[in-house]
Amino acid sequence: MEFVSYHRPKTFEELYMALRQEKADAVFLSGCTDVLVQDREKGTFSGKAAFDLTAIEALKEIREEPDAVCIGAELTHAQIAQCDLLRNYAGPLCEACSQVGAVQLRNRATIGGNIGNASPAGDTLGPLTALGATVELDCLGALRQLPITEVIEKPGRLCLQEKEFIRTIRIPKLSKEMRWRFRKVGRRQALAISRLTLTMILSLESGGTVETCRAAVGAVFPRPMRFSDWEQAFCGRVLNAATIHEMASKLACRIPEIAGVRPSTRYKQPVVQLLCERLLTEMLADAKAEAGE
Repeated sequence: MEFVSYHRPKTFEELYMALRQEKADAVFLSGCTDVLVQDREKGTFSGKAAFDLTAIEALKEIREEPDAVCIGAELTHAQIAQCDLLRNYAGPLCEACSQVGAVQLRNRATIGGNIGNASPAGDTLGPLTALGATVELDCLGALRQLPITEVIEKPGRLCLQEKEFIRTIRIPKLSKEMRWRFRKVGRRQALAISRLTLTMILSLESGGTVETCRAAVGAVFPRPMRFSDWEQAFCGRVLNAATIHEMASKLACRIPEIAGVRPSTRYKQPVVQLLCERLLTEMLADAKAEAGE
């Protein structure tokens, strides 16, 4: 690789100082699992200054707030998957992180790197979208927050300003009443890039009426997406087989509407419908079992 310089600061103060002094365009390294591949194929990092964030301990913290959990961008997938606090309040994210690549990759790759890579197949993007996560961005100490659905402009591109990096991800806590499911579909059972993921979050009122329903489909759309109109359309409806079929059918219809008709659409659209029906049916069955029905 042809970086013009390499920096590995240990504190934010060291990072800000180096950024102010550096004249070349900055690129931030986080986990670095795709760096060699991207540079070999596209020469992405030629002539740029590298800022390795992996030594900043403040970016590896997990903080609990009254209504949210905040995770540093340098936490690895393995650390997230094994964290009891996150399993209690952000289960879909932990499940997704536990299925990323091989053990070696999970021990190295980070949540910030997964977002920063901006790949539609990023395993954490669907769960973060369904969870309503917000990304905190840092530009020389000036902080701003954006929903995960707005951070990524298109595949491989973030809406970051010059010298701005991902600092923290804030995730609203799931309540105990909320059920969730995460499914990943790949060419094989393990060590495969996602062909499709589906994250679903559901809460039911007494009588099986839908109180909250969220869905995020991964590896299908150019950027993370929530479908507020789809979610609102089924709130207040009784969840039964007919409602589940309607929900799944309408969710699957969003694929050609947004992503267009591609060769993969013939595969992904029916798979989304099938998975949606299956996951909703599982959660309804769990709710009935808990209610003693």
